[in-house]
Amino acid sequence: MRNITGQVVVGDGLYGRTRELSQLWKKLEQGEHVLMLAPRRVGKTSLMQELRRAISWAAPAGVGMA
Repeated sequence: MRNITGQVVVGDGLYGRTRELSQLWKKLEQGEHVLMLAPRRVGKTSLMQELRRAISWAAPAGVGMA
């Protein structure tokens, strides 16, 4: 079996995931843990990278991701 991979999709290339991003954001703001479980190649990494991008954009100066 070949391992087929592609590029992570972020920004305008990630569409149709507004609801999922909103739900993730709310859970994380409430201090909840989140487990992303899905078959390969459905966009888990892209979703998390977009969330990370949004957090870094919204974070106050001097606050960063570890």
